[in-house]
Amino acid sequence: MNKKNERFIDLEQRINDYFLYCDAVNESKEEMVKPYTLSGLLCYIGISRQEFEKISKTKRYQKLISRAKSKIEAFIEENALTGELSISAATNSLKYNFGWGEKADRNESEEHGPLTVVLSPETQEFAK
Repeated sequence: MNKKNERFIDLEQRINDYFLYCDAVNESKEEMVKPYTLSGLLCYIGISRQEFEKISKTKRYQKLISRAKSKIEAFIEENALTGELSISAATNSLKYNFGWGEKADRNESEEHGPLTVVLSPETQEFAK
């Protein structure tokens, strides 16, 4: 195996280990204490945000980085909706780390008209 493949597999393993670590910590407690976060991932795998952004633009790492970011993004969104995470902290993370609310998003919604959100009956009960 060449060095590039070894580095890819090592990074993939470290990313997977981060999610397993968070899950193990949370399973051992009565409440969530270790949410998935981009900053937490970067600290765990030992790279800076600048390095992370740089490698996320390379063809070799795009899918791997995209999957990791999508997993964190879904975790934040879902746990904010269920009340497990602070809405304001989740909103800030989604805006800063995942581009939610950027101008491009607003222009797209303006082109397609107003957005209507329909809640399921269960969600309507939860929202009361």
